[in-house]
Amino acid sequence: MNKIKSLKKIAVISTRLGGIDGVSIEANKWAEVFLNLRLTPIFVAGSFIKKTDFKQHIIKELDFNHPLIEKVRQASFNIIYNTASSQNEYKNTNDITSTTIINNNSSSISNSNINTDLTTKTTETTITSSTSTVNIDTFTNNFTNNNINTLTTTTYNKIITNEPLKTFTEANLQNLIFKTANFIETKITQIIKKEKIDYFSIENALSIPLNIPLGIALLECIKKNNIPTITRHHDFYWERKEFLNPKYSFINYILEKYFPPVDSNIKHIVINSLAYNSVLAKKNIAAFQIPNAFNFNILKNQNFNSKERAKEIKEFLELKPGELLFLQPTRIIKRKCIERTINLAKILKNNYEFNIKILISGLYEKNEMDYFYQLLEYSRKEGIDLIICNSFNRKNKKYPNVKIKKFFKFYNIYDLFNVCDLVTLPSDIEGFGNPVIEACAFKKPLFVNKYPVLNDFLQKGFDFVVIEKDIKKEAIDKLIKIFKDKTYRNAIVNNNFKIAKKNYSLVMLKQQIKNVFSSFKN
Repeated sequence: MNKIKSLKKIAVISTRLGGIDGVSIEANKWAEVFLNLRLTPIFVAGSFIKKTDFKQHIIKELDFNHPLIEKVRQASFNIIYNTASSQNEYKNTNDITSTTIINNNSSSISNSNINTDLTTKTTETTITSSTSTVNIDTFTNNFTNNNINTLTTTTYNKIITNEPLKTFTEANLQNLIFKTANFIETKITQIIKKEKIDYFSIENALSIPLNIPLGIALLECIKKNNIPTITRHHDFYWERKEFLNPKYSFINYILEKYFPPVDSNIKHIVINSLAYNSVLAKKNIAAFQIPNAFNFNILKNQNFNSKERAKEIKEFLELKPGELLFLQPTRIIKRKCIERTINLAKILKNNYEFNIKILISGLYEKNEMDYFYQLLEYSRKEGIDLIICNSFNRKNKKYPNVKIKKFFKFYNIYDLFNVCDLVTLPSDIEGFGNPVIEACAFKKPLFVNKYPVLNDFLQKGFDFVVIEKDIKKEAIDKLIKIFKDKTYRNAIVNNNFKIAKKNYSLVMLKQQIKNVFSSFKN
């Protein structure tokens, strides 16, 4: 059994890090625990939204929005999304990659058919399956034995700028995948040697094939360097319809072998009971089930007990006396079903004369701009005020109800949890649902759709305002009582806080991580 005190450095690897998405937030929490266990985290990703407190290595090809990786993904699956906007970020790229090291300090109540109104209009193209065959084992062996030719700058630029998807045959796509995987594997190996990495902690990169070459490269790095690895899974490819119909049979082979892989050096972590059962049935992997956690020490920050700071933030957001702030702490993507939050505000405004502003804290995704504009249009139509906290800065008089606030230039996400009146999470799907725990930690009521994983919380005794897609009168009545009856509200949020601290603290997380490390063989 390994002793934690003998550990030195651990590479935290993902496609993107440093953001306010669930993967990035959890990576930071685990890194804090690693430090507590006398491990030095080294972050490795394709891009960083913001600098972290840890040393960072950038390998551009790890980012699933990198144009080469997008090209691979689009050519591999039957549904192609129009993501040309993200390719523009790389249009002036003159080399294959650059590795940068940054050193930092270590019955429905509404008749509105919103689902119809907000159908995503993303451009899609169907690719006809090919009947050609390629010997996958030959390519795999070539990759393992480093027999794949170097991915040259000329080849790279041709693929990105000129080569249409329809020209991708099964053979040249497979060749490109393994060349790219070989290239990524080489870059990661350089970091392993430079930093003297002892362990890997991989965040979701071996779960879903957003970056197919990365999945292959990671397994090869693990095997060749004999690196004990923790790989955490927030969701799996067989749970995503866009990955269920690969264009070529060899993509199915890659999915089975690498997403996630089975290897004696790898310990798998899932964050909910559904995922535990799913990967056990699909891959015969008995994973560790470790839920996401919250650092309750954050609550000791004097900012969260400062009436002056709360007043300052409300003034920054231009909240008027008596207005309620609904916090939607998610990215702007369709599966978050943000229209339900707008619908809730509309019901409370029109039927009960509540004054409400909805603040959406997360970024819009480039391939879901249609959904973003549909939300803006729906909120304008219903007269619901929105506050957008992202880089969207186009001045458009068409949406006078929408304010753009550069909130995160001055404050952080927990300031929003601290000042809001209600947290909303009306998603159809969540791998876990960090806002559930964060709402409980800040003693805020939660309005939430009954997505499948929510049962893991409800079984522990939490008390939320739960809907099942439709907003029924019972949910509205409960919310009104929460807003108007302080004693009732306090009883709910205080009980939720106690349950959350018992089950989702960093103390719990530290012990469970120690158990994982103890399971590695000498």
